[in-house]
Amino acid sequence: MGAVDIIAATRLAPNRVVTAVRDGSGNFKVIVWDVSPEGSLTRRGDADGDAVSQIAITDWRAGPGVVTAVRTAAGNLKVIAWAVNLDGTLHRRGDAEAGPVKNLTVSSPSGLDGVVTPVINDSGELEVIAWLLSSNGTFSRGDSTGSGGECTSVAATALSETVTAARVAVAAITAMPRPSR
Repeated sequence: MGAVDIIAATRLAPNRVVTAVRDGSGNFKVIVWDVSPEGSLTRRGDADGDAVSQIAITDWRAGPGVVTAVRTAAGNLKVIAWAVNLDGTLHRRGDAEAGPVKNLTVSSPSGLDGVVTPVINDSGELEVIAWLLSSNGTFSRGDSTGSGGECTSVAATALSETVTAARVAVAAITAMPRPSR
């Protein structure tokens, strides 16, 4: 596979995982793996992408497949839907781009036909963007939060579905300078 310096992974099925990596050239690659009961990996399919500086990945139940969120070479957020066939081959379905970001993650909460991308925007503030995703992989930007305050790192996980809304937990961290001694 060669050298990689960023790895993100998501489970697609009990015996299948998908990784998104940045290779030694700075480009990202999405790879489908089957996991045997003994734990050995078999590579099933892969697809290449452009130069990126950050990568996140989550499952896409309706695809079925995955959604990657990347920070492009220009510093913008880009979300990409990938369909995964039963044999493990990948097909890029659709993508959408937002403005500049400093940090990103992606989550697919139950109850939402799409994903959310909590990001640290160019102003250094937390912003959560909802992306609606059709079954053919077309994105449309949904609601986004206003300023969530200044932060330096972001993480998210999907919570259980409620009757009226999808829920996601977002953690934003602000690095505090150490007191001098």
